[in-house]
Amino acid sequence: MGTINYCGFTNNWASCFSLNSTGQVVNSTFTANTNATGNGGAGYMYAGIVSNCLFIGNAATNTTVNQGCGGALAFGNAPTTNFVFNCTFSNNWASGGATATYGGGALVKSAAAAHSLVQNCLFVGNYSLGYGGVADAAGGCGGNSLYRNCGFFGNESVRGGGALSLRGNSTAAYSNVLDSCTFAGNRCNSTNVGAAINIGLGTINNYITNCIFYSNGVVSTVSTQDVYMAQSTNYFQNCCLSTTNNFGSLAVFSGCITTYPQFVNPGAVSSGYPYGTNLLSGSFNFRLQKTSLCRNNGVYEPSWMVGATDCSGYTPVGNSVIGTPRTLGSSVDIGCYEYIAPPASGTTVFFR
Repeated sequence: MGTINYCGFTNNWASCFSLNSTGQVVNSTFTANTNATGNGGAGYMYAGIVSNCLFIGNAATNTTVNQGCGGALAFGNAPTTNFVFNCTFSNNWASGGATATYGGGALVKSAAAAHSLVQNCLFVGNYSLGYGGVADAAGGCGGNSLYRNCGFFGNESVRGGGALSLRGNSTAAYSNVLDSCTFAGNRCNSTNVGAAINIGLGTINNYITNCIFYSNGVVSTVSTQDVYMAQSTNYFQNCCLSTTNNFGSLAVFSGCITTYPQFVNPGAVSSGYPYGTNLLSGSFNFRLQKTSLCRNNGVYEPSWMVGATDCSGYTPVGNSVIGTPRTLGSSVDIGCYEYIAPPASGTTVFFR
């Protein structure tokens, strides 16, 4: 496949594209497409690149076993990597198969050999009847994923992992990386299976750096865990969590804080947002306030931060405002956003 560029796909009844290692989908929008026969409501990736795209209201609705996963995209069995950059996924949903065993409201990994790098993306209000309101690793494919500089807000799953479900199987050990992400307002319908992320059996040596997990919850109850872990070892470095208790030997913490991150305007959230809440509206703001302890307490990673911006997701073509610089010198904030100082008040005088 070649390149899909500047295209719009609406109300189609099958995946709109299938990518191999040379394929690209860029600057395109996918709205209200439905795949009722397989995985990936908008598209299927065996490899390739999807960048600067908008996915809204797509669905994978098949109710047979191992189908109905990945409301927007499905990652297939490829020895190379699936790349997803600068995209926004909103209100996509997945049926999760015959018994809702799988899921992935926006994304699904349907093969263990599929590697994925998802960077600078926004996931807002996605839903899964199974696991993973945003993404699930179906069939024990819970590894080889890197989520970097992404925001996960108001996503929901029925069975576990309101945003992410990272599950393997009893015979394989997979590793995942979460780097500089913010998880807020996500929820699930089951108690203590991860309102934000579910790290299940078959994953080991997961590395979680510069991430915020706060104000996530379980439907109809406030007794929950932002992060659920079923297997060790999970390394948390310079993260902000609602608690570091109850994990025992399953987690190793370094430089973490448990203080509320002081979002600018998270809205009235105590146990996550109901599916369908419009968190893309201007009334919500998950950036940090000036007094947040998350400011300048992240780990500086020059290998990707130099020249990068913070999380912006999809940016319309021709819009030059992409994002705030990811670092100011060698200082970096915890989470997917860098603090923005408000404009100075008063009168500005220019001298010539």
